[in-house]
Amino acid sequence: MTTTPEALAAAVHAALQAWLGASAPGARLLDDDPDGAGEEIAADGQVHITMADGGFSNSVQPPYYTKVSFEVQCIVVGSTADERRTRLRKLLDTVQAAYASDRTFGGLAIDCDAERLDPDRASVPGGSNISAETVLLEIEFQSLTRI
Repeated sequence: MTTTPEALAAAVHAALQAWLGASAPGARLLDDDPDGAGEEIAADGQVHITMADGGFSNSVQPPYYTKVSFEVQCIVVGSTADERRTRLRKLLDTVQAAYASDRTFGGLAIDCDAERLDPDRASVPGGSNISAETVLLEIEFQSLTRI
């Protein structure tokens, strides 16, 4: 099946929203870059999703085999390191369950690989009571148009 990066982004968003609603009540999925979220990071259980790489095509004629990347950043707020670690683990497990349950996102993708990136506290404004980790989803799909 062929698709577009935009349709794939919508499928990734829908899968994460469904899993967060079922597994992490109160968590919010936001479609913006957390670096620009400002005061919004005061809330616990935020999951930010951004398209990290618009994709590339590695074939010369349709259908084009294309990869696109999404960064899924999980952010938690807590007064102790143990509390933040527990909440962060739950969000990361939820994200993992979302893509592991259907690595093709309803048949739109060929496959999905995920990689946890090194935690980067400097990328999360707001203070020492905030913890975050990012999962990079690399999704391969077929497209009728070259990216």
